[in-house]
Order: sequence, then structure tokens, then C-alpha cells
Amino acid sequence: MKIAIVGAGPVALWTASQIKIRTPDADITVHEKHPFYQRTHPLVISHGSLSGIPQDARIQEVVQGFLATKPHGIFWKSSTISTKKIEEDLEALAIKVGVKIRKNSLIEDCSKLDAQLVIGADGAHSHVREKIFEEIGSLRKQLNHVVEVKYFVKGEGRKLSLFQKSKTSSLVEEHVASPNDEGNTPITLRFFVTPAEYEALQDATFKNPYTLDQLPASLKKKVQKRLDLRAGKLGEIRIANSEKLTAIPLGTYSASSFVKTADKIYCLVGDAAFGVPFFRSLNNGFLCGTKLADRISKGLAHPEKMSSELWYYNLYVHLLSKWEIAIANIKSLFIKIAEWIIYFVTLPWEILSSLYNRPTAVLT
Repeated sequence: MKIAIVGAGPVALWTASQIKIRTPDADITVHEKHPFYQRTHPLVISHGSLSGIPQDARIQEVVQGFLATKPHGIFWKSSTISTKKIEEDLEALAIKVGVKIRKNSLIEDCSKLDAQLVIGADGAHSHVREKIFEEIGSLRKQLNHVVEVKYFVKGEGRKLSLFQKSKTSSLVEEHVASPNDEGNTPITLRFFVTPAEYEALQDATFKNPYTLDQLPASLKKKVQKRLDLRAGKLGEIRIANSEKLTAIPLGTYSASSFVKTADKIYCLVGDAAFGVPFFRSLNNGFLCGTKLADRISKGLAHPEKMSSELWYYNLYVHLLSKWEIAIANIKSLFIKIAEWIIYFVTLPWEILSSLYNRPTAVLT
């Protein structure tokens, strides 16, 4: 069977490699519209999302490399890793196992692909989901709004300690990856902002990021305060002009179905299937990619069972998406509560501080 995968991001390559490893005779082609992967900053990989893979030395070696990166979190096993490394390692794996990768391959009509099975792994704005499944996302809900600040520092980066963070009056997520080949560390800071602040920064996108000078004065002050704190407490030295700021609406969405049979068999995986915030999308993509590869391989071994195997995959993604969306809603609630706590705890001190530091008039 010929299999075409639209999109060549990490989830697409992860899925393609596992199908090829499980079924070496499968003819798999991955189509990517960009000449190279465009993201370079850190993501958090939960070790549990890498489970269930084939007992094959080639993919096991890649996974061990992921597990060996900078630890993240205290209560669960996870690692922070550059998206560039994820992409490079998975692309090398895909080529090694025999997956064909076509870059600069823009698919305008996936129904015309020379394949019996088409997998949409083309991200949140999936062409396959829109054209074949005829939907953008049946479940869509906004949870929070953030301004994401990405930059590089010289040498190995670190996180602020809980005590150091307690001295600030803003809620910020920090993500620190391992140093790149040049010895510089990518840092991502996520500032939770109000809907009004987000509206003022809608034009700050991944393709058109803002600089610090383009931020509104109040938000620039908040961001600069955190950068100064990191520089003072951690001795952090930022790479000049490496700061890129984007406004991101944190929300959830999901297709209503993840498998469809028409002129071909179509499947959705990764962000094309559903998306949640808080660095969970890649992990869910890996889980679904492993499950889809397993079901497709079983269907290829027993063609009469392909439809039932994909039915199980469809059910799996339905259950996983509902679970992850529920968790995202709970996290969002806790963030809102934390924002209120920070506000009511710090406001009195800020008022007192401003009164204390106010210049006093001199009687003459």
C-alpha cells in the first residue's frame, strides 16, 4: 500500500518511521511545503509519550537521546528539548528506515495524491482536516492569552528558583532547553496577559514577531522586569537582538472524527487532529502517532481488518482528546486563581512601596 503523509514535522516523521519499522514493505512518502523546519525553541517531552514504540535499535537510540536531555518538572518524568533537535533526529531516523521525504512539496489537493492512505499531520491549520473532513475544529474554546518571549543566552541557561520567582508580581512560565551547537541556550518565557493586552498584540505572530520596543509600555515594563531579574539573579547574558515576541491565544480544539473513508482512507494525527496548550500538543501527537502506526501496520498485515483497526484508533483519539481538553480546562482555572492571588497579595505592597518612595514636599 502507498501511504502519503502531509506535513513533515516531528509527529509526521515519528508516525512515518514507526509504520516503516513495523511494515518494511510499506511505501511511505512525506510531503513538506517548507524547505526546512522553522522552529528552534524548547518543548517539553513527557517520557510517557514515548512509550509503546517498536523494539527496534534505530528508534530506541533516538528516544534515548530525547530522554537524556535537560530534565523538566519535579513530580513527573519529562525533558526540555529544542524543536530543532527533535526535527533533525526524527528526520535522520525516517531517512534511515526508508521513508521518502519531499520538501518544497505544497499539497493543494490531497485527494489527488498517489496513495491509498493519506495521513494529515499538517498542524493546527490542517489542509487535510479542512478539505477532506470539512471542518476547522468542531470543539474550539479559548482558555488564556499569553505573550511568548523567545531569546537565546550565552552558555547554559537556568530557571529562576521558586524563591526568586516569589519576588515578582506576574505569572510567567519558564522553559529552558539544552545549549545548541553554538553553545547558546534557547529560553522561552510565557507571560499570561489580559484579553485587551492580547488584542493590542494580535499582529505579533510566529512569522512576524515583535521586538521589545514594539510592546505597549505596561507590558514592556513587565517583560523587562523579568529579564532584568534573570540577568541579576542568574547572571544571564542575552544574545543581542535575539528576542522574538508573539501573542498566542491558548485554547483547545478537536476534529469531530479522525478517520474517514472516501476515495482513499484519510487519518488525522497530531495538531491536525486536536490541540491543547501547556506544551501538551507534541506529547499527544507522539502518543497518537504511535497508536496510528501500530493500527495501520496491523491493518496492512490483515487488509480485511484495516477498517476495524482504524476504528480503534479513532476511538483512542476521541478519548484522549476529551481527557486532555478536560485537563487543560482545569489548568486554566488554576492559572486564573493564581493570577488573582498574585494580584491581591502584591497590590498592597506595591501601593505602600509607591507611597514610601513618593518625594515629600519641603516646607519653607
